[in-house]
Amino acid sequence: EAATTTEAATTTEAATADEAENEVDDISYEEYEAELENYFATLEANVSVLSEDQIARELEDAVDLAVDDFYEFISDNNDFEIIENRSMSFEKERILLCAKQNITHKIIKVVVDDFQIDDTRGQSSKVVIRFVLEDESHFAELTYTNGDYEYNEYQGNYMPLIQDVLELSEFSKMIEDIKNTIIDVFPTLLEEARSENNSYFSIKEGEDSILLEDDCPECGEEECLCISKSFLNKAGIEHSENIALCLKCGQGIEYSHCLRCDSIMLDDGEELCEACQDFIENE
Repeated sequence: EAATTTEAATTTEAATADEAENEVDDISYEEYEAELENYFATLEANVSVLSEDQIARELEDAVDLAVDDFYEFISDNNDFEIIENRSMSFEKERILLCAKQNITHKIIKVVVDDFQIDDTRGQSSKVVIRFVLEDESHFAELTYTNGDYEYNEYQGNYMPLIQDVLELSEFSKMIEDIKNTIIDVFPTLLEEARSENNSYFSIKEGEDSILLEDDCPECGEEECLCISKSFLNKAGIEHSENIALCLKCGQGIEYSHCLRCDSIMLDDGEELCEACQDFIENE
């Protein structure tokens, strides 16, 4: 009897396993049929219906390209030091880019603010990028809409209902607007100083020069060493006595005054400027 019971139990387990395997096969076959139908339907309707992973890659690639372009913009135009630069990933508050302006020490951050992915036909997915400009936050939203289709019984084929689209143009426009804002929040102080240094009013009123003619010994930039207290105060920059601030790299350079003519010269241990040294030697 024990042997008979064991055989019956084994037979029942085998039958259950076969039923489960058949059920899995049925599900797999149904999924295969659905995928095959979707494949031919999208081809015929000329739309794309992407999976969740595919949508994520589309959004990630587009955001990475936009952040790379933004990186180039702030590097080329506003003399920033890049502190952090990472690729796009769907993590809220993930920092994609962090940069500090050399002169003002103001910070720019590019952060993943929000995202939502829906791979349903005809539905939209999005990622929101937050641009933090010192104390201001600006947002750029990138959306992707999955395609959708329907079967037209009259024509006997699949027709598009919703065209798949990645809204790059609107996303790019938002970022361009943010770039324009950066120009106001993070002014290019070197260009402003050069403009004021050569202005009609400075010459007319006999004011001291804003910039020295010397090159910066740190970065080699020409006409960039600021000695004007009023200019630095207006820009909200702290400064020290007898320190010329390079408006390119942010380095402070010591300077002194010639004992004979009182002209400004970079501090190299000399008491007289070159002109006065030449004059005395030729006397």
